Amino acid sequence: MNSRTPADTGLIHASTQTFLSTNADPTSARPAVTLRITKLEIRWVDGDVAMRFHAHTTDVTPSRRMRPARPGR
Repeated sequence: MNSRTPADTGLIHASTQTFLSTNADPTSARPAVTLRITKLEIRWVDGDVAMRFHAHTTDVTPSRRMRPARPGR
């Protein structure tokens, strides 16, 4: 997403970040797992700098207890 193409002549910067966090959940014994994706785009538009930002958060906590992976498989 950081590469420029002829259609993106006004593109100054574009980036995407992904965060995965595990937090204690006080209502259950399992941890809460959250996935957050953020996108930032900065462009020149008619002589001005325009910034667009988007963030999306999803709860990806497993619905049941997962078994640990076996080594060597």
